[in-house]
Amino acid sequence: MSTTTTTTTTTTSTTSTTTTTVPWYYASSYILTIGNLDSGTLNDTRSDDGTPMVFEEVTGNPGFDFQFYFEGLPVVMTSWDIHLNGYYQGNPAHLVKIQKWNFTLSQWDDFTADSGDFPSRATEDDYTFSIDGDEYSNYVSSQQFRIRIYHNWSGTPTHHFHVDYLWLENTVLPASDPEIIFKYQDQNRVFKHDTINKVFKHDEIQKVFKYEIKTTSKS
Repeated sequence: MSTTTTTTTTTTSTTSTTTTTVPWYYASSYILTIGNLDSGTLNDTRSDDGTPMVFEEVTGNPGFDFQFYFEGLPVVMTSWDIHLNGYYQGNPAHLVKIQKWNFTLSQWDDFTADSGDFPSRATEDDYTFSIDGDEYSNYVSSQQFRIRIYHNWSGTPTHHFHVDYLWLENTVLPASDPEIIFKYQDQNRVFKHDTINKVFKHDEIQKVFKYEIKTTSKS
């Protein structure tokens, strides 16, 4: 049985309606074209906490087809990465691909030339897929970017795809050499750009520190 589900991040009460603005690097909505949602919500994909959004295969080919939409991407990106922490738990012979929507050609394009991008496994793994900046006009329209996870094989309802953490990263490095100054407990700590990328994720920086960026020209 195939179902189509669309969700957006909107919180409603009996007295008021509040729409939450989702940062561009998190999916703001998803569409489940084929398959079932076994457990979890879209919000579960915005933190690396071991609580995944789980999709279930259905009988027939394809076994599942679900898509994530990202909104409000920066208008200029030299390159960016798609990070997915999760795993496919199914038949090792089955092929699961991640694809990107091409607005220019109105088609789904593969990220890789591999026959499958998510081999069957029993535990979570970290996957990264990249896009060059010169492809921006093909894959971003009105600051929207779309990906889908596609099971191009006959499905089995006991097989699942787990999405624990899904986020985008703008991988462009600035032309100058920045110093990031963290003001924490009234003490300043200075890190170089490459160091801070290795130590902290963007959302963790916002939660823990107040920070400012000081840029100096390379000599």
